[in-house]
Amino acid sequence: MHLTQTTLKDYAKEASDDLWFLNPDSSDRLLVLKIYADDSFGRHEPGFEGVCVVAGYMAAPSTWANVTLDWRAALKSPPEIQYFRMHEFIQESGEFAGLLHNQKQDKFDSLIAVLRKHSTELTWLESAITWDEYDHGLSERMRLVFRTPVYFCLAGIVLASLGALVLLASPRGPLRHFNSAHPKLLILR
Repeated sequence: MHLTQTTLKDYAKEASDDLWFLNPDSSDRLLVLKIYADDSFGRHEPGFEGVCVVAGYMAAPSTWANVTLDWRAALKSPPEIQYFRMHEFIQESGEFAGLLHNQKQDKFDSLIAVLRKHSTELTWLESAITWDEYDHGLSERMRLVFRTPVYFCLAGIVLASLGALVLLASPRGPLRHFNSAHPKLLILR
């Protein structure tokens, strides 16, 4: 499902209903973002062949509850697997090691069926960075801190989803950062 103004408004309204009030005397709210995503690392090569992608879905808490129940049931159906990673499916490794081709394909199809069942309530998110951008855009010192491009992909997903939700769910004003000894929390005003 592509991000559209209508789906964002619907999601933002439902999400804003689920925001936690930090204290009863305040209008500040804490937004919790939960996504399920899979990373696919391209080879560490120049050009389009060396791409890191993180992609997944965003949905309201009530939708996630239903997706999670159906997803777990699909994972547990024979042959049972503990989790799904696309690269393991493609490489026939990890959870897919030793499965026959038809078993592997049936498991994949059952998981896709879960996503199809809930597709009207899910919003697709993706973020990509090439190894070229990572290698040449960061100093060697920064690459010691951010050892993989996946950090930037995750940041892209978080910023895109927060930006859309903030614009639609909080027309009263911009984000304000709450600073404490803990990592920064984004507060909606």
